[in-house]
Amino acid sequence: MPSPGWCEFVAWFCLVVSGQEFELIPQVDTTEHVRVSLAGGSCNVAVAWSVPSQQRNVSRINEVRYGLGLTRRANASFSSWKGRLWMRAVVSMEEDTTYQVGSRARRVRLPNCSNASGGAGRTRLALLGDLGVGNIGDDVLGRILNTTERPAFDAAIHLGDLGNNLSSEAGARALRFLEMLQPLASQVPYMTLPGDRDDLGIYKRLFQMSASSDPWYSFKAGHAKVVMLWTDALVDLGHFQQAAASRQLAWLEEELKTAEEERAARPWLIVAGHRPLYCSMVRPTCSSEAALLRSVLEPLFVTYGVDLYLSAHVHAYERTFRVLNGSVCTPEEGAACGPVHIVNGDAGDPPLQYADLPARFTAQRHPGQAGYGELILNATKLEYQQTDALTGQTIDQLVLTKELPLSPVGEENFLEAVGWLAFATAVATGTCGFVKWVHADGLKRRNEALRHLRAEIAVLSGMPMKAGSPREVEGLVHDSHSAGLH
Repeated sequence: MPSPGWCEFVAWFCLVVSGQEFELIPQVDTTEHVRVSLAGGSCNVAVAWSVPSQQRNVSRINEVRYGLGLTRRANASFSSWKGRLWMRAVVSMEEDTTYQVGSRARRVRLPNCSNASGGAGRTRLALLGDLGVGNIGDDVLGRILNTTERPAFDAAIHLGDLGNNLSSEAGARALRFLEMLQPLASQVPYMTLPGDRDDLGIYKRLFQMSASSDPWYSFKAGHAKVVMLWTDALVDLGHFQQAAASRQLAWLEEELKTAEEERAARPWLIVAGHRPLYCSMVRPTCSSEAALLRSVLEPLFVTYGVDLYLSAHVHAYERTFRVLNGSVCTPEEGAACGPVHIVNGDAGDPPLQYADLPARFTAQRHPGQAGYGELILNATKLEYQQTDALTGQTIDQLVLTKELPLSPVGEENFLEAVGWLAFATAVATGTCGFVKWVHADGLKRRNEALRHLRAEIAVLSGMPMKAGSPREVEGLVHDSHSAGLH
């Protein structure tokens, strides 16, 4: 009798010869580098992951399952790099925020989707700059995750220089960096922008943040609009990046115009880029390069009332007052004068130990140490705090407030209420006038009747009467009744 193994081989051979399809099922889950990012709309999410290139023909290897009960499916587009297939699919999580790639289902936090947003309209963002592979990166990510199964952040923003150069070590560092990110980035939308050390080709392959091929984009996070820039193109304005710089500036102005029109829904306007516009810790980053960036960006920031500019590049921390042209704004001027600038490079390695004195616009700064920023905001309050990744202590804090802007619907209701109030006032005024007229007319008629009565009494009594007051007539009438006059 043929052995079972022989029978299985014959069955497999027959299937191959007949050309019938059959599924290959991997023995172990080889899905890695899982991460999510916001992809436009309130609930759209881009899910990205990778598998070994040898599994190209495995059935449904490029499939993501999502929705209630994971019943919906979408196929990812993919490309090949470093012996792996890199998948990306955009799905809507309006029904549910659970998705599955490979054998594991995960749940993602979303700052805009009604079924996943934070309580009381509050949004919480984690801010990291120059996060690399190593001890500092492990400390920062460990504190953000805080050893809980689900982090408390609605999104994370990485301010450039991902992994301290993803192209180094022939791409091996990029793989390690993505492995390090997965516990956070698979649950929290991880929003990135390119830095000066990022190879743009590798960056765009691994971190596609929008449908455009350009590395600049914007996204909505609760009551804020966040605009992400490629500042290295702007520093090279007039050189080899001139076309990209001009295109980016034109796009930026349109984005800021749109944000201004949407202030009723999203009062906070935040711009982020890798390089700082204001800092005092190192040159030429904080001198000539910062001045060049200010010359092209600051006029737009002031025109459209940008509230906050976030950057990194310098491996330390610095926060400014509201500032314009190097001068500190008064509290009364607010965003109409200029934004607050924050340099958050505390996740960078090696940490910067600076010697320069603080500038007059410097509100707070410290040498590099393992840390990250937290941005918590609602419609009327924006709170920023810098956190020590080793101790969890807050080492700097900023609070900005603003009055809730009146929405078009609210303005229409207000005008309608004013109209009704004016109508009610007119009705009340008219009613009071009518009552006064009736009262005056009644008094006039009463006086006339009394005069006539007085004259009649005088005739009947044969007594001459002098004109007198109504009270005199009333007395006469009383006397007449006493005398039996009828």
